[in-house]
Amino acid sequence: MENKLLINNANTVFEKKDDKYFGYKSRFGDIVIGGAYSYRFVVHYAKTNQDVVIVPGDVNTVTTPVCTTLEERLWKPEKTAQARRDEIVEQAKADVALKKVKSIDLVLENCEVLKFDSKYIGRFYMTNITRTISRKASNLISESYSAENVFLQLSSEGNDSIAFEQSWSSNEFPFDRLQQYPDIVAIDVFYEDGSNDYILVNWLGNSDEINRNQTTKLNKYTGDLFLVISGKETVESYFEDVLAEDESYYGLFD
Repeated sequence: MENKLLINNANTVFEKKDDKYFGYKSRFGDIVIGGAYSYRFVVHYAKTNQDVVIVPGDVNTVTTPVCTTLEERLWKPEKTAQARRDEIVEQAKADVALKKVKSIDLVLENCEVLKFDSKYIGRFYMTNITRTISRKASNLISESYSAENVFLQLSSEGNDSIAFEQSWSSNEFPFDRLQQYPDIVAIDVFYEDGSNDYILVNWLGNSDEINRNQTTKLNKYTGDLFLVISGKETVESYFEDVLAEDESYYGLFD
């Protein structure tokens, strides 16, 4: 009974008679019923197709072609529901293991640097990050990363002169500096594990001092700063709703 069930569930069945194998069942129609095949063909067919069995002259006995281990098979077995659940669990573990941001540096065109700890960073997205390898000088080929879009919210509590890592301007507060000159050239992201990613931003225009893709605005109620560097969005279009909010959601800054 069990063998008949295997035959019924199989996609392709060959019947062995002497040294020949005859087509017995073909769910896909690619095997001629009654057609004679060599054992070499049957083995190759079993490697490239799923659920192939052999009836060796007795319907009560069912075997599978030899030399068709999982490693040798060219078809991939359908994953079980449990296997799919296991993959989801492993992916969740990987997501939890993602590197945690410690701080970011906003690198400005005049080499000034503004540092903000993660507790002052609210909404933060850098999208369409690309990797480029190019020659920078006659004796230097290096890689660089650039982001097509940057969307950033900084808490008013981070608007402190201590944010100036390097400064030559007369601005007392970093938010004033960011609003006065749209000249961020890169964002250096630092992680808790000590690593960092230096990512260039999308610069538009011939000016060395003004990036036409950068727009900045302060929420007059909360004092939070919103910043967008993008060729498709402005700070007003992307942060339209939150710019009008009269209180900060400080859970963002935990």
